[in-house]
This record gives sequence, structure tokens and C-alpha cells, in this order.
Amino acid sequence: MEPFRAFEPNLVISQGMAKSMRDAGICRNVEKGIAGIEEIPISGTKALLLKFTHPSTPNHLGWGNGPRDKYLLETVKPTVGEAMRRLFAQQ
Repeated sequence: MEPFRAFEPNLVISQGMAKSMRDAGICRNVEKGIAGIEEIPISGTKALLLKFTHPSTPNHLGWGNGPRDKYLLETVKPTVGEAMRRLFAQQ
């Protein structure tokens, strides 16, 4: 978490690292293959953690195959959009 504290981010995107982040006590909810948004504390403020599978995942959830990939369009894009909506609503 120390690198995060230096930057005070309000948005963190995890690509395949959510289990490690949960084990380190950074986030709570981790389900394999389930994307989501979670509020996490960083440097005394709240940040949004976006959790996705890694783009190179070798199954149907691997979304690094192209700009028309189903996971990218139906999961990643709307989740990022929702996070941006929440962030801009706070301002």
C-alpha cells in the first residue's frame, strides 16, 4: 500500500490481483471471475477499487483479445463507467 499512499489515488484498477489484495487486507470481496467496485481506504481517504480478471486470462474472461471482446464491452466498460459516474458525482 505504500506506493498508493504517495499518490493518494481515488481510482485503483486491479487486473487479476484482487485475491492478493484481499490477502493483504486491502479489499474484502473477491470472487473468481466477478468484476466489481469496492471502496477502500487509502491515506485516510476513500478510493474506488475496480476488480477485473487479467486481460490475458486464457479462458472466456480474457478480455485482451480485441476491442470487441464480450467481457470488455459487457463488464469492463460499464464498470469503469459506473466508477467514473461515482467519482464525478462526488465533485
